[in-house]
Amino acid sequence: MDGDYPKCSFCDKRRDQVEVLIAHPRGVAICSECVDFCNEIIADARVRRSMPPCPDQGAPGAS
Repeated sequence: MDGDYPKCSFCDKRRDQVEVLIAHPRGVAICSECVDFCNEIIADARVRRSMPPCPDQGAPGAS
């Protein structure tokens, strides 16, 4: 972390550049923007996991 300005461990934005910065005593932190991005990734993964596989998935040359 950087003096008076801890940074997000993912995007390097400082506390004064983001809405919320969640910092851990061991020196890692994540900002609200990166949390939102991670939530989108998780939501997309959950949707993909709940969808039945495409019948042509994995077949060479399948469109």
